[in-house]
Amino acid sequence: HDILENQSFDQMVKEPLILQKCLDYGFDEKWVPCIVEWISEILNHDLGSFKLAQLSPDQTLAEMEFYLSCNQLQAPAMNQLLLENDYIQADQHLDFVKINGFLKGFIDLVFEFDNQYYIADYKSNYLGDDFSAYTVETCRQAMFDHHYHLQYLIYTLALHRYLKSRIKEYQYEKDFGGVYYLFLRGMSATKAPGFGVYFHKPEYHIIQQLDGLFA
Repeated sequence: HDILENQSFDQMVKEPLILQKCLDYGFDEKWVPCIVEWISEILNHDLGSFKLAQLSPDQTLAEMEFYLSCNQLQAPAMNQLLLENDYIQADQHLDFVKINGFLKGFIDLVFEFDNQYYIADYKSNYLGDDFSAYTVETCRQAMFDHHYHLQYLIYTLALHRYLKSRIKEYQYEKDFGGVYYLFLRGMSATKAPGFGVYFHKPEYHIIQQLDGLFA
């Protein structure tokens, strides 16, 4: 996360940056060449119609902080919304006390490409020993296992509210591109194109309903 937060996507991977982060986190410097190659593979991984390596610093915002106000947010209503739209499984009901206050969070990456805004979240989950463990289906199951669907719905609502307040004639369907969950251990532009990536764009009516639950 720290490397990707400080690396310009449209430039060569900075070896001094990698070395410094290895030292900061207690990793031997022998890992520097491996990590340089890995980060390059991630940045050049095909995400459908573009790569992170195409994004300039002006198109990216790392660790976007947000606050969402909650007015009597209740678990039963949240569970119903998530279950009806296949964002949780039948045995995964949330259980929390009624929330009245503010929810604070950080989004790993918000970026703009081709006049649309996207969210990306970096995940270092270990799903298996090789790239075959990071198929679309296994990544999708990991999304369920760790409640990542709820996480990105909250992120999407936060960005939706922000864009709505900043862009004249903003429209969710036109201006919001979707959410990428990047399972970094499974990403390789040359060895495993298409693996390690989960993409989804929630339907607008779901974000509207979620907005209503928070409000």
